[in-house]
Amino acid sequence: MRDTIRIKARAKINLVLKVVGKREDGYHELDSVMQSVGLSDELTFKRVKKKDYLKIITDSKNIPCDERNIVYRVIDFMLDKCGIRENGYGVFVNIEKSIPVSAGLGGGSADCAAAITGTNLLFGLGLSDNEKAEIGLKFGADVPFCLFGGLQRAKGVGENLFKIESELKKIYTVIAKPPISVSTANVFKQFSMNEIKDKPNIDSFINAVTHETYEDFITYGGNDLETVTAKIFPVINEIKDCLYDSGAFYSIMTGSGSTVLGLFTDKNEGEAAISVIKSQFPQINEIFITYFADSGLQIL
Repeated sequence: MRDTIRIKARAKINLVLKVVGKREDGYHELDSVMQSVGLSDELTFKRVKKKDYLKIITDSKNIPCDERNIVYRVIDFMLDKCGIRENGYGVFVNIEKSIPVSAGLGGGSADCAAAITGTNLLFGLGLSDNEKAEIGLKFGADVPFCLFGGLQRAKGVGENLFKIESELKKIYTVIAKPPISVSTANVFKQFSMNEIKDKPNIDSFINAVTHETYEDFITYGGNDLETVTAKIFPVINEIKDCLYDSGAFYSIMTGSGSTVLGLFTDKNEGEAAISVIKSQFPQINEIFITYFADSGLQIL
């Protein structure tokens, strides 16, 4: 066991998102292709010989450090569930944020995944992948994906994962988050299947991914939730148009928004697109160029 663990927790993007229907429990059934990207938070976990000790600090003003924080809640759960607290130990956590908050990039889910992994390693719990995923799902539908990451098809509420074999390594991703915070719950509450004119074709999209026929991404891709979020915030479609005009072969809102991404095969075009967006949308401060990553977490 190590006394200190440092983990990079990577953001996720939805390359395509289809709402299949609404379940009896009120949740929506989804079908999506998700990809980890290099944009990441960095979390440090320290084992503390002090019963009932759990403290979080962060460099971000946008996240709480108490039980409202998903990292706090999952570690608190594991301290009890795994017998750590009764053995007189606690955990100290430092969260260095880079992933925008309330953006559709899974920042909270990624941090939660890092917390599960970090606590497992700190105390030598020996949890299996399935056990970690089961814990994660209690705290968020995207947490199981963020535990493993890479390129995967996610079904159900996001918990049923199927790895996609592809070599999408030479794609550069521009991520632009307008200064808008979107409530996922409110988006799904307002969502109507009747508003969808052209549903994404997930199987055909995956075929385009595996064969790297990028021109087919726009034909078979899309995000059903744009019918809600982009209607409320027209700037989302304006950013997409700007990315296409700047050379992106595909642009989409990720998750429930408000972040928009554009995919480029040329890094210089992607960097030029950032300059254009900064010029046309001076209100946007959170904008990045990053890469596709083959895992959701990186232990440092």
